Amino acid sequence: MDFNETQPYENAADRSEGTRAPTYTQSERLHAIKERVRARQKAMTKAFIDIASELDAARNELPKSKLKAFLVSECGLNRSDLRTYLKFTEALGAHRETILKGAVSFATIKALVAAPTAVRDEVVEKIALGSFVASSDVAAVKRRHVNDAKDPGVEQERRRRKALRSAAELKAQSKVESFGEQFLPFAQSLIDFYNDGYDDTRSRDDLIDNRISLMQEAGDCLARFEELFDTAALPAAWEFHYQGNPDETVWLARAHDSLKSLALGEFQSIDPDSGNPYDTSHDFLDRAAVESVLWLFNDNGISREQLKHRKLPASASKTVIDPPYRLSSIEICAGAGGQALGLHAAGFDAVCIYEQNKNAVATLKVNRALGPVRQGDIANVDFTSYRGKIDLVAGGVPCQPHSSMGLQKGRDDERDLFMEAVRIVSEVAPKAFFFENVEGFGFRANSAYRAELHRKFKELGYDTQVFSFFGSDYGLAQNRPRVAFVGFRDVPIGRFRMPPRFPEWRTTVGEALIDLVAANGWEGAEDWARNKANKIGPTIVGGSEQSGRLAFSANLRKQAWVDLGIDPLGIAKSAPSADHPKNSPFQFTMKMGARLQGFPDDWVFCGTQHPQKRQIGNALPPVMARAVGLAIYSALTGLDFDYAQALQSPLPAQHQGRLKLNMLARVSDHLDTVPDHC
Repeated sequence: MDFNETQPYENAADRSEGTRAPTYTQSERLHAIKERVRARQKAMTKAFIDIASELDAARNELPKSKLKAFLVSECGLNRSDLRTYLKFTEALGAHRETILKGAVSFATIKALVAAPTAVRDEVVEKIALGSFVASSDVAAVKRRHVNDAKDPGVEQERRRRKALRSAAELKAQSKVESFGEQFLPFAQSLIDFYNDGYDDTRSRDDLIDNRISLMQEAGDCLARFEELFDTAALPAAWEFHYQGNPDETVWLARAHDSLKSLALGEFQSIDPDSGNPYDTSHDFLDRAAVESVLWLFNDNGISREQLKHRKLPASASKTVIDPPYRLSSIEICAGAGGQALGLHAAGFDAVCIYEQNKNAVATLKVNRALGPVRQGDIANVDFTSYRGKIDLVAGGVPCQPHSSMGLQKGRDDERDLFMEAVRIVSEVAPKAFFFENVEGFGFRANSAYRAELHRKFKELGYDTQVFSFFGSDYGLAQNRPRVAFVGFRDVPIGRFRMPPRFPEWRTTVGEALIDLVAANGWEGAEDWARNKANKIGPTIVGGSEQSGRLAFSANLRKQAWVDLGIDPLGIAKSAPSADHPKNSPFQFTMKMGARLQGFPDDWVFCGTQHPQKRQIGNALPPVMARAVGLAIYSALTGLDFDYAQALQSPLPAQHQGRLKLNMLARVSDHLDTVPDHC
């Protein structure tokens, strides 16, 4: 059924003779269902909490044994549920509002009450951040905590041996073990080759000579592998996620694929468009291929930890500030680079950054080198060459079709590219994706569209959820509501949790802009910051390319900016002059808009004023992208971040030697604006 199709929706009042049933769109029907289901879920949660409160009062009047007998015989409560009611206040009373707001089911509450405190605290935090949690998710967190307490090496070895036994072709286990012993020198040669190349401890000629012998050894190992294992039953190396195979079988498939590549001398995977290797950390050899092969030799004292660089931390549960190694990403609809900058700071290196607008492309190229930038319409790009090599696909899919300030055509808007995003994910098969959009994407009118997207991604093997988050919770001086459409393929969505909020970081417009406003000596700047602009501002907007307005304010928010002492009807070339009237409003400069978005002060925006304004106003602020990026990194790796420190760490520094950028930055500082052209 077409999700835009209008269908009759009857109720009792509409069935009277001569009355035609009103019609509702699919989006309206789905939104109504959602509202009713969530209301009833919340009512059931409230009913449980009310019963628990009633029993708390009764415990002061009746002996425990008598109360239990009464509840079973007179109230009809299940004896197995009594502990949940009686222990609720003790276990979860401090989180009563979170449980109620999240409309948590009885089964989940029961699992939480029975769970250890550490498990309970982690799950409650996820509920508070907007995740839907089932009892099975509580059990999964509990299992992870138990496994973390065990020796991870023992557990990994147990799983690996199980996979080897099940995948072997009815041959003696001794033959499987002899495989590792026979080719142990090859595994060690592979490690030495990688480490020598990384450290430049060997000459290039020596490495080329070693490469030839390594090809021969890989060929011998491959032949024995194919004798021993049923390779026809293994999934294709980069298709396994759609076939539901366990991780151990996946590793066998990867090892087989990597051995074939090494035997053929294909030591690096090359991007056919640019001719550059996907893995740029080594001149000769893909790390992923090496790790895949070394997995076969884990019980022979060989492991990927022997490889230099990108070494995994000793404990996955360790809390870190900076990502200890880099993951890969592709970014689409990158705009001025706000999301790209934030994700780079969160540990993702862009294999490629795609953007169609020529001014935004110039902006991406003149600033920090976040990855290769390509200009073009993503609808005309074939992404299959990246398949299975990318950790994250991300992008700011055009938001105007869903903006509450626009026409809200959604999927019918020619600028909507969500279906292209679905295609790109299907071609790349990343481990995760993250598409940000405006608050309106989560509104009632888009319910059917969201349902269709969830279905399409589910068919591709992804668990998905839409989360809301606000820029003001991460130190921005504007409300900036956004939604994050997040999906994971080989990681349960239950492992992902949105980053914590930091409302204590909230900054007023005056605090954020005082130095820029006072740059030309305006005497009224401090009074303006303290008494006028002493609150968080509305969301600034960029508008579409069809819009001719030169302002950061939406029409519906103009008065709010006036109340903050800002003239919202234009953008100034410079800050207020020294003789600007003390209590008179002034207009934003481009630098002020960029500061409200959290861009570094040296970030240069290319083009004339209109395209600069669009680039700034339409961007996802780097700190918001960084926060979600760290949460995705955490879900993919198992690492926990100290978000408070990580999000306040400086963004990646400007590269040295960029003379053009330095010149533009000096001009920008002199004019208190950004240059009109790059």
